[in-house]
Amino acid sequence: MFYNRHMISKAIKSIYTIYREIFSQLGFQGIKRLTAFFTFAFKLSLYVWFENKDFLTKNHTIFSIAEKFDPLLKLPKPEREVKRAKWVLEQILELGSTFIKLGQVMSTRADLIPLTYMKELAKLQDEIPPFDDDLAFKTIQEELKKPLTSIFAEVDKVTLASGSLGQVYRAKLLDSNKEVIIKVQKPDLRDIIEQDIFILRTISKEASKYPELVRGTDFESLLDEFLKVLHEEIDYIQEGKSCDHFRKNFKGYYRVYVPKVYWQYTTRKVITLEYIKGYKITEKEEMLTAGMNLKEITREGCNIYLKQLLTDGFFHADPHPGNLRIMEDGRLAFFDFGMVGHVSKELQIKLVNTMIHLISKDYRGVVEDFAALGLLDKNCTNLDDVAKDIKPLYDARFESDNEIKASFKQILEDMAEIVYKYKFRLPVELALIIRALLTLEGLGHSLDPDFNVIRAFIPFIQRYMFTKEGAWLREHITDKLFSGSLGLQNPDLILRNNQIIYEEIIGDFKNKFIEVVSYN
Repeated sequence: MFYNRHMISKAIKSIYTIYREIFSQLGFQGIKRLTAFFTFAFKLSLYVWFENKDFLTKNHTIFSIAEKFDPLLKLPKPEREVKRAKWVLEQILELGSTFIKLGQVMSTRADLIPLTYMKELAKLQDEIPPFDDDLAFKTIQEELKKPLTSIFAEVDKVTLASGSLGQVYRAKLLDSNKEVIIKVQKPDLRDIIEQDIFILRTISKEASKYPELVRGTDFESLLDEFLKVLHEEIDYIQEGKSCDHFRKNFKGYYRVYVPKVYWQYTTRKVITLEYIKGYKITEKEEMLTAGMNLKEITREGCNIYLKQLLTDGFFHADPHPGNLRIMEDGRLAFFDFGMVGHVSKELQIKLVNTMIHLISKDYRGVVEDFAALGLLDKNCTNLDDVAKDIKPLYDARFESDNEIKASFKQILEDMAEIVYKYKFRLPVELALIIRALLTLEGLGHSLDPDFNVIRAFIPFIQRYMFTKEGAWLREHITDKLFSGSLGLQNPDLILRNNQIIYEEIIGDFKNKFIEVVSYN
């Protein structure tokens, strides 16, 4: 392709079009930003091209030229991929907030990038350098329209935490002496993001003219979804509302604590919250010394998350260690609600179907669920091929007694090549759920090495079906069993060790049968 004159001419024309469009809208500042991105993209494309060329091992002369551009070619491929992924991470950090946030999203996108890169980009969750403290305090004062000394008795000069979009300081209110945290947004963040997204959208529009490059991926739609999530995250008033919404959902639920929002000291760029004392999830030894039951905390944390997904339809989409605390009385405190997700009842049902089909090893059912979830084209003609490919992967992940031994992370890693092969697409809400569950499983495993989020799903479903909130699920499973459309090959995996659930399901099933007979 690179030696084809027509393609070279077409590529030059596309680059010219992109630069012209960026200059007309953003001027020289936009050109500077575009050039920085193109430099990164060109190097990465060149490295990827080198990786896929057989001549590197067949022709010493060409290899010698290539390795001058890319010294990593001298290394064995596995080591080379790891170092390349680290280089990508460094470049993303240099490109700034938009690309850091984009990298965080991409770290769960097995449909778009290889596994080695996913693992490296996952470091963007908690390895972000802070911006200048003086700029931060200037922004806080400008937003609150008062001298800091008229609001706070004291403000720590050292950053408590930093992220891709802002950073946090600890303080004490002047009027009540209560401890709070102040989260402040990076200066000019919205303008920078708008500029970067315009550049990326312009590039993606031209890239869509090259089918071999985009592999059927609609990058413009992905950017629209990404921008929607990002706009919500950089609006701290919306974050405060999400915090209040989350607190309302867990009203009367003793094991969960959500900090108070101090609305009088909150704007779109600054949010002030109650400071929560407690242990970080990573402080395992300290919690053990305090006599805490880490298995119980892990189990409860998982139940809290499954409640968010299956009952509330509203969930914290970024549960990394910096956003959680274990309070001294054992309660789990959540904060930083900048990234939240929504789960419709329709999506809840599809997720439950997928999990049950997976547990019962009905792989054709799993693949049909993938299509229903939008992961595969509904008109896909090779569903049997996908099912055939995933069967050996997941059969190997079950114990002889059908117990699942694989973690959620392992299952996703197993799927990486298949996702890439069959051009899976990942809707934004599903991407947020996967990201949250991956993070949750990682946290749970750090406290309890035996923790498995999929195994934890089963007892939760068993209990949840017979609560008031879970009536929809019980009715759904009963209907599916009655119609035979759920295709459970191993229903005992769901009903195992729970005679009450078994009798309830059978009772509902009999009632459905009587209704049909009576009707006829």
